[in-house]
Amino acid sequence: MSSSTSQPDGFDFINSQTVSPCQTRVKVINDPIHGHFELRDPILRVIDTPHVQRLRDLKQLGTTYYVYPGASHNRFEHSVGVCHLSRSFVQKLYWNSRDPYVRSAYDGEDHFKRSETLVQLAGLSHDLGHGPFSHTFDHVFLPAVAEKVPALRDSPLLKHEERSVLLFEHCVDKYNIDLTKEETRAVGELIRGDKGAGSLTPRFMYDIVANSTTGIDTDKFDYLARDVHNVGLQGTVYNHRAAISMDAMVSDAFLHADRQLGISSSIVDPEEFLTVTDSLTAIIERSKDIAMAPARNLIRRLRCRKLYRLVEEVLLPAGMSRRLTPQQIATCQDSAGTGVILTPDDIYVAHVSLNFGMKDKNPVDRVLFFKDWEDMNPIHISSAKASYVLPAVFEENIIRIFVKREEDDSLYDVKKAVSVAFRNFMRRENLGASLNSPIMRKRTRDVADIKRCPATPEHVKELASGLGDTMQSRMQKRTKTDTSVS
Repeated sequence: MSSSTSQPDGFDFINSQTVSPCQTRVKVINDPIHGHFELRDPILRVIDTPHVQRLRDLKQLGTTYYVYPGASHNRFEHSVGVCHLSRSFVQKLYWNSRDPYVRSAYDGEDHFKRSETLVQLAGLSHDLGHGPFSHTFDHVFLPAVAEKVPALRDSPLLKHEERSVLLFEHCVDKYNIDLTKEETRAVGELIRGDKGAGSLTPRFMYDIVANSTTGIDTDKFDYLARDVHNVGLQGTVYNHRAAISMDAMVSDAFLHADRQLGISSSIVDPEEFLTVTDSLTAIIERSKDIAMAPARNLIRRLRCRKLYRLVEEVLLPAGMSRRLTPQQIATCQDSAGTGVILTPDDIYVAHVSLNFGMKDKNPVDRVLFFKDWEDMNPIHISSAKASYVLPAVFEENIIRIFVKREEDDSLYDVKKAVSVAFRNFMRRENLGASLNSPIMRKRTRDVADIKRCPATPEHVKELASGLGDTMQSRMQKRTKTDTSVS
């Protein structure tokens, strides 16, 4: 990561100071979100490792990039941003707080500076464990693998935070980063936000990168600002139906290619995991292996926008979180009535949860407030005092049903059969009322009417005649307008 290395637009390393090996390097970064800020060793030494550089090859929003072209930012710039914000947070607490506890919690300025370095390293390394297409890997692919591999179900490495800790420890050992074992362990605790097992003081350090108390932390501060900067204020950016369809397709492609590429087994081997990035789709696409044909087909369908099709979407009653499986829906099919025999492989079920970061809880209920800078007695603010328009429910759960089959003459019948099966299941489970929810929709197009009305030569001639009349009328109006203006 020398000053001569080409960097992404808007994210540049400038004013790099050339120093001898025994001196501390300093670099100033120009970030499109946070402006200019400094980074020093050992932060720079960790950045200059394959573990952190790998994050350049992971899109921050995964498949959302295929829906919103501006979502091209990656986890590298996000991680550097969290590193900077974490340092700023600690500095402001230490230098600006009037609470004597904050200063006394540190055993002198040297202790403060070392704690500052550790929280920076946690911010920089908190996403090292993310796999290809980020949350697609964690929330779709790995759970599907765990269903088939019982030994994997209870593995802590199914969580990206645990993989981040594993990769950070591997990085420290391999590249001789200047950290003691206790400091390395403390960085892992900060990544997890694990106060219970934490050995670091002061205790509020554990709420900076991964705040398990309120969910408000530097990770969210950066990714929300960065996502808005790149994508804009889009209400569907995190749960767009096309992106969820692509998540399923990428996951299925990885499942088909897992035996050949060892994708799932890489989570236990840091060296192998370093090679697992978004480039897997290109590797699959270029492969000539016959066994990879199903995976190649899915990636090519994704490229051509031949996605899994959404047929049903339902908002579950407040407080209900129900997990459905394709097998459950397939058992409720009406093959005699629809003329289609469904298998679980025809169906994909997506479970979407929308909340404020603390599941069904209001995160503000856990936040302490001060009246002013001099106040030393924090208080909770009740919802009634905060606002009269706060939501009564802080989480909603949506079920989306997709059809996996490719476009052909039978697709309409398959979509209809899946819709009927899903509705039968909902009624059987006494959830029929949810079928009338405001979000309920059908995306099947009545192609039967099109089949009953073929485009005969007479229809084409009539359509062309009508189009010609319309264009002639517009030209006459335009000529009349131009004449009156002149």
